[in-house]
Amino acid sequence: MQGTSVLKKEFNSFSTLEEVSEFSQSTRMITKNFLMNWNKEQEDKLLYITRKDGSVLSFPYGKVIRHLISHEIHHIGQLSIWSRELGLKPVNSDLIIREYI
Repeated sequence: MQGTSVLKKEFNSFSTLEEVSEFSQSTRMITKNFLMNWNKEQEDKLLYITRKDGSVLSFPYGKVIRHLISHEIHHIGQLSIWSRELGLKPVNSDLIIREYI
């Protein structure tokens, strides 16, 4: 959506939680800049995805952003459950008061 290559990292290249955290921090500014420059004209702009079989799918940017938000919420829930299972206090998942930017 930014017109750049997708930043990919092999799952097995991470051997510590610190490495995961560092990767997250390194991509956070890229995400923040994209979201801070979001405007209503981008809502209907199309993202084209070429599948392995060569077929092409298209999705409006607005739909992709909403999907990413719901996926993030899903992961917050997963982490909360895992924290509780480990006897730890989960992070605050209240999206109204949680600071993202």
